[in-house]
Amino acid sequence: MPGRARTHTTEATPTPAAPVTRPREVGPGQSAVPAGVRIASEWAWRLGVIAVALYVLTRVFAEFAGILVPILIAVMLASLLHPITDGMARRIPRGLAALATVLGTLLLLVALFGLVGQQSAAGFPELRTQAIDGFGQIRTWLADGPLNVQTEDISRYVDQADQAVSENRGALTAGALGAASTLSHLAEGFFIALFAVFFFLSSGHRIWAWLLRILPGAAQRPLDDAARSGFVTLSHYVRATVIVAAVDGIGIGIGAAVLSVPLALPLGVLVFLGAFIPLVGAILTGAVAILVALVAQGPVTALLMVGVVVLVQQSPTPTRPPTRSAPLSPVTAATADRWRYRAGGRRSPLARAIGRSTARRT
Repeated sequence: MPGRARTHTTEATPTPAAPVTRPREVGPGQSAVPAGVRIASEWAWRLGVIAVALYVLTRVFAEFAGILVPILIAVMLASLLHPITDGMARRIPRGLAALATVLGTLLLLVALFGLVGQQSAAGFPELRTQAIDGFGQIRTWLADGPLNVQTEDISRYVDQADQAVSENRGALTAGALGAASTLSHLAEGFFIALFAVFFFLSSGHRIWAWLLRILPGAAQRPLDDAARSGFVTLSHYVRATVIVAAVDGIGIGIGAAVLSVPLALPLGVLVFLGAFIPLVGAILTGAVAILVALVAQGPVTALLMVGVVVLVQQSPTPTRPPTRSAPLSPVTAATADRWRYRAGGRRSPLARAIGRSTARRT
């Protein structure tokens, strides 16, 4: 109406309600656990099962090491000697061929160690005389050289060493008895390995066929192919290792003979055998050769012997490991070649064969 003031009313704007977070609905075939947690947990329990299995296998292997280790060594020897048996089996029965191979190898080892024993018995008196003379020269150098050590001090040190040996005679005797016990176990393992090698060479295929029949039928053919491939790889690896060990032993033995170091042949055989001990075998046997040269001929010959050992053990060999089992680059393979053969490689020929088998299956 005219003359009446208009009244303006301000209506409040409504505040929008906060969104309500509803829990994600999980279908019947879905999991509420996040994918990352689920994957991590699946990896965790699988790794736990693998760790437990490895622990159990390690304990079982440690419990039956006296039998399992000779059998593993027999497998390696069979992989080395089976070409000889296969060649003779074309003319004579396989059992006789296996027996001839084992007996021939045994006779060769007996002849070699007999020759080493003869050379050692003939060379030790000379080495003892040279050691006494060398010790006298060292005492003279310590007394008259730049160190100016008094003769009384040297005699006192020698007496202290003699007294220490006398006081620890019981411990030394116990150690000798322990060594004798170890030798008896080694002898038992040797005959077990010899027995197993004969049967692996004569009836290895029948033994393997019997083991395959235990497995499910679907797994027999793939496992058979993988095992045969792994055995070939193991055979090549063991032969290459023997060649490298022979090069070491012959090279260091010839070097010792040229330098007029006594016991050259026993040192060569020792280096050959030490080359099969993982990690430390080549180093320790090379150190023994250097020590004998030092005692027998003096520091100059010992330095020359160091050069011989380094030259022989670091020289390239005509053998190379199988490279198709792992995609190593040429640089990595060239860098690791000598280390793998000198130290770590010999500790895992069976592992390499298993890896080769796995690669063949995949």
